[in-house]
Amino acid sequence: MLASLKASLVGEAGQVLWDSDRKSVDTLKKLLNILRCRYSESRQADKYRMELRLRRRRSAETLSKMYVD
Repeated sequence: MLASLKASLVGEAGQVLWDSDRKSVDTLKKLLNILRCRYSESRQADKYRMELRLRRRRSAETLSKMYVD
């Protein structure tokens, strides 16, 4: 299961494997714990709140497109 999970991680989630040392992701339990810590609801809410705070209207972008984004 560990090998399957590691092989299926892509994008930011896959970066976890590069950012962590080998011993911290050598068991399924440890890897799941790291992923939960990084992608828990509270952490995601903080991330989206910061993105929203920093979001600015791009040139030639309509307000409705910005709203949808």
